[in-house]
Amino acid sequence: MIMDRFSIWTGTTFLRKWLLERATKKYYQEYFAESRDKTVLEIGCGSGPGTKLVLKYFSPARIVATDLDPRQINLAKTRIKDTRVEFEAADATNLRFEDGFFDTVFDYGAIHHIPAPEWKKCLEEICRVLKRRGKVFIYDVSIESFDTFIG
Repeated sequence: MIMDRFSIWTGTTFLRKWLLERATKKYYQEYFAESRDKTVLEIGCGSGPGTKLVLKYFSPARIVATDLDPRQINLAKTRIKDTRVEFEAADATNLRFEDGFFDTVFDYGAIHHIPAPEWKKCLEEICRVLKRRGKVFIYDVSIESFDTFIG
C-alpha cells in the first residue's frame, strides 16, 4: 500500500501525540496533584497537543500557552475552548512576564526549534519567569530525530 504525504503526516502526528501522552503519564505523574490550581506557562504550544495534556493531567487554574507562530496560535484557539487557557504569540527568548510569575513551565518539543545560541536565552527566560521552587517540565528531542518516520 502506498501512502500519500497527508497519510504519512497524519500517522506521524498521531504517533508523536501518543508518545507525548505516554511520556507525560510515565515521567510526570508524581507531579500531577502538585500542579493543580497553579499558573502555568507553555512555550511553543503549536496547535495545542501539549496544552491539552496539561489541562488533562495537571488541572491548572490558568495556562498561558505561547508560540512564535501566530498561525499556530489561531489553530490552537480553534481546537481548545477552555476558559483557563490564554493563547498568545510570543518569543520564548523574550517573554513579557514579570520575574517569578509562573508556578510551572512546560516545553513539549519547542526548544529544539530555537537556533543556537538563542536556545540558551530561552532557558534563562524560563528560569526568570518561574517562581522560586517552581517546576519546569521539558520533553524535547534533537532536531535530527525528525529525519525518520518515527522521530
